[in-house]
Amino acid sequence: MKNLGHLLNFFLFIFFALGKAFGFYFKVFAVSIIFLVFFLSLTYFFYRKNKLFLSDIFILLSFFALGAAWVRPFAHRNQLMDNIVGADPCVRPLTIKIISIPQERGFKNTLTAQVSNVDGIPVNGLVKVMDYSRKLEYRNSYKVVGRLGKRGYNGNDFYVLWVKSGANPQALPLSQWDKLIKSADERLLTIFKNNLDELSYRFSVSVFLGHRELFG
Repeated sequence: MKNLGHLLNFFLFIFFALGKAFGFYFKVFAVSIIFLVFFLSLTYFFYRKNKLFLSDIFILLSFFALGAAWVRPFAHRNQLMDNIVGADPCVRPLTIKIISIPQERGFKNTLTAQVSNVDGIPVNGLVKVMDYSRKLEYRNSYKVVGRLGKRGYNGNDFYVLWVKSGANPQALPLSQWDKLIKSADERLLTIFKNNLDELSYRFSVSVFLGHRELFG
């Protein structure tokens, strides 16, 4: 039974990896979400019918769809941001929402933020943040001043925001919905953290809760 468990985990990983490769080349995020819900529904249906072989097949297909949905551009290309952000980094005021768990990297934290405003202009994009102030917290929104620039990697452009150590980001009030989501997310993270070893915690949270920053 233990060997079968390891074999199932191996195939789950393979189907997840295949899904990521598929999603990377074909950019089918929305379709992948639809199929993910469909496959999960069939998994539950066949499990209730005690048809475990079919249930396992749809579990594998669910991980394939999850892998395809996992792949999305690091930064949403936004024409307004492309026009605002030049090749040379420039200090700008921004409104951002932190959407990833900050990761310690030397003298800074690295994280991902959703940008809703640059220089008073409404935009919609993602930015990789180098937070030397270490004041930006997960799920919070801020008005912050930092150096915003564009970088390229493997043919893909993405935005980077540098927040200096002496910066004082202004925390913005959270809506009731954001408070609810933040509270639920924190509880789930605590449950995973208290019941799994570090490696299993990182893998499970990255896959099931979408925290890709913990994957690897």
